[in-house]
Amino acid sequence: MNWARATSSRQRGKTWILYKAKNNEVELLKMPDSLDYKKDKVFINYIFSGTKRRYTSPDVFAGFIGALARTGLKIQTTGSCFKYGSSFPSVEHINGESVDTLYLKDSDEQKFITAMNNFGFNKQITGKDKKKFDNAIQEKKGSLHNSHLHSRFNKSVIKRILLSFLIIIFSCQNKSKSQTDYQNQELPNINKEITDSLLGSPLIGDKLFIEKLKETCSIDYFNREDSCLYDKIEINYYKLFRKEKKLMDSITLNSNINLKFKNNLIVKNNHEEHIKTILYSYLNNDIIDSLLCYEYYNNANTLSAYEKYYYINLKKQKISTVYLVYDESSIIVDNYEEYKIDNTTGKFKKIEK
Repeated sequence: MNWARATSSRQRGKTWILYKAKNNEVELLKMPDSLDYKKDKVFINYIFSGTKRRYTSPDVFAGFIGALARTGLKIQTTGSCFKYGSSFPSVEHINGESVDTLYLKDSDEQKFITAMNNFGFNKQITGKDKKKFDNAIQEKKGSLHNSHLHSRFNKSVIKRILLSFLIIIFSCQNKSKSQTDYQNQELPNINKEITDSLLGSPLIGDKLFIEKLKETCSIDYFNREDSCLYDKIEINYYKLFRKEKKLMDSITLNSNINLKFKNNLIVKNNHEEHIKTILYSYLNNDIIDSLLCYEYYNNANTLSAYEKYYYINLKKQKISTVYLVYDESSIIVDNYEEYKIDNTTGKFKKIEK
């Protein structure tokens, strides 16, 4: 069955995507649950990582196997599409047109990206906080691809299929266990600049900007790079808080009240990363209140990615926060909130809308 994306909506913790069936049929094959093929100097090795998206287009599978054979690398993949061609929560994997893989060390990753490009994957996307690789597009907006490489196959490159290559593919199947401009900027070293960075981006405290962000980034931003305003946010929060620290630099509100950040690395492994940063208010060195000001979550297995941004306006003594939920073609702005800092008690009071 051939599917086309019809409508989608994504909020933190709430996602729905509708796929509309077309009249024509598409061919899909079930990828082996794993491959470990060795013959002469040919090595083809992959396993799945936490996914049920184990179907794909035969063309995509042929290209994928070709890249594995070319490099001899061991790959973990989070799959392509489901049995009937849908690809929730992705919108670029419909009918098995793309495949995702977990990152390798940089040198091997470049080797794999180059091989995938040679075998027809000419749209490969890497995370904005990853190294910039040749033959890949570095994501400029959001953080969805910080956890995995996205590779989309271009069918127009297919000219012929070699019988010997098909024999390799199907012999591997029989041996399988189952047949079922800113992002690279380093953090400043000057203390004042660090403090200024910790205040966050003033744009997060601008309600008009938040509304414009909703309008310009909610649909197909990847193909409309000039219109989405995400690039205007000048602070890279992830680089500020990606390393766990008990207490970071403090911000002075007045002679009695200080604000301090505590950074917690909740989870970090090869497919999932979760960071939470708490802002504490101190009155004469005693903790008075706390607020989750920054959060980062990325899971390659579930294609889930979101961040919570903030801005501390010292002049107005106000904190603004907002969640940004990322997918392959949009950024959803969710749950914008404002808090007033009591300059006498140090308490955070939510400003009702």
